[in-house]
Amino acid sequence: MSAERDARLDDPSAPDDGSAPASNPRRATVATLVALCCVGTFVIKWFVNQPRTFVGYGDVANYYTVARNLALGTGFQIDYVWNFLSDPQGMPTPSNVWWMPLPSLLCALGMKLGDVGYAAAQSSMIVLTSLVPWAVYLLGRDLFGRTSTGLLGALAATSFHLFMDQPCAPLSHGPYLLLSTWTLWLVVRAVRSDRWLPACGGAIALTQLARSDGVLLFVTLTIALLVAGRRPRLRAIVGTLAAYAVLMAPWWLHNLEVHGAIMPRGPLKAALMRTYPEWYSPPGAVSLESYLSEGWEPILQAKLEVGRRNLVTLATGMTSGATRRRQAWDEPSVVALMALSWLGAAFTLRRRFVFVWAHAAALWAFYSLLFTAVGPESFRTGVYSLYPFLILCAADALRRVSGWASPPWLHARRRTTASTVTCIAVLGWIGVGQFLFARDTLAGKGGDITRLGREFEALDQYVLQPRGLHDGVVMARNVHALHAHTGLRCVQIPYGDIDAIRDVARRFGVDHVLLQAAPGKPWWPAAFEQIDELPDFRPVLAPTMLGDRRVAIYRFEP
Repeated sequence: MSAERDARLDDPSAPDDGSAPASNPRRATVATLVALCCVGTFVIKWFVNQPRTFVGYGDVANYYTVARNLALGTGFQIDYVWNFLSDPQGMPTPSNVWWMPLPSLLCALGMKLGDVGYAAAQSSMIVLTSLVPWAVYLLGRDLFGRTSTGLLGALAATSFHLFMDQPCAPLSHGPYLLLSTWTLWLVVRAVRSDRWLPACGGAIALTQLARSDGVLLFVTLTIALLVAGRRPRLRAIVGTLAAYAVLMAPWWLHNLEVHGAIMPRGPLKAALMRTYPEWYSPPGAVSLESYLSEGWEPILQAKLEVGRRNLVTLATGMTSGATRRRQAWDEPSVVALMALSWLGAAFTLRRRFVFVWAHAAALWAFYSLLFTAVGPESFRTGVYSLYPFLILCAADALRRVSGWASPPWLHARRRTTASTVTCIAVLGWIGVGQFLFARDTLAGKGGDITRLGREFEALDQYVLQPRGLHDGVVMARNVHALHAHTGLRCVQIPYGDIDAIRDVARRFGVDHVLLQAAPGKPWWPAAFEQIDELPDFRPVLAPTMLGDRRVAIYRFEP
């Protein structure tokens, strides 16, 4: 890239004519190549996700349950209680106090077009995230200033192993990945022309509706404008805020009706949590007083430790973010792409890339300094908004290295051809390796989910139904998955002493407690270790092995 071209690209306020650089190949050819990447990633994702036939534990079970309820017409509510920080009053309880609604809405749309089941929900995410190579191409073309970088990035994104897994499940990862990438592209455009600012506002709203930290993209946009040294017109600013408000308004109105505010207050208490288990604290247990009860020293130590872990995730997440983290480090294609991204990142310490690194800094601060207790896992998801940029860094580094390695005695056009062939060959090797790694990962995960489903089926058939537990309310652990697999009305066992557990049980009309633990492991929480000595908990099923877990049931008689 010439010095003049670099200087023009490093001036973010340069006028935008809405077109790609003049040296691009014909647009029809580029569009065809990008479309082939999108079709290719759809085929790969559909194939590698075949072994995953239902939900596992945690978030995916919640998103799926909400989507199923929406498809069946029961609205944003669920028949189980998993968290008490928002002070739920009974069942059914509002579903999306903590998680945003767009992922479940998209899955529900898939269920409406197909069957009300997991396959339709997963297919919705596969179809949606098949557009990721297109978004990566747009960002690469306009941010890096080269169609070749955008195309190489789109090719690398086609089989990137992390994009094959979580973004294809009913989770926030898929919509967040796609929408945040589009938003970053729109920020590049908006810095050069006010006419793109309202689109930015709308894209930020959609990203926030997928995942709450999407609102941080306003910080990204603001920093991009400040670095450009350009003051947008008032009309453009109003249009940006109006587009954001229009798309957020339906959700705000829903929250006003259900919670009395445009945003539930409960999630803000996560900033006052000292440890992750406090996520399940009983009502009123998490407060400013409890947060400060042990002084500032452990608080600062926790923030420093989480901040360190999040920096490691930022640096190594393209490998360590895998479900099979240890095996990922032994896969050459996975490590190679990450190493290329490190090299490419060194070339982005320039003016036009400042806003992307500012976005990374905002995410890091959000999940290290504010929401520290949930920071490591939340940040691990948040960096999905940065992976497309890091893939483009890898693509740009590969382009540069292949250009340097081309024989200098060749004619310029032949050197370009040699460089292109080298890039495609290297990305082909990386792509095949990442595809095989993703295939093996999803095969293992699918097997685990199948075994989990059989365990829940056996639990329901041989334990819950014969004892009539579907007629009441059961207190248990892992209530997301328990409800998704069995339909049981249930309440999470709170993180507290036995008196707190009793209070929660009375509040929600719990009549039975289901305890599960791995062999040799104690019941959770520790308050249940002496449950046989508590007069108001009467054994219904003595500890019994069911599959790979110990199971026991007690009747609660307050």
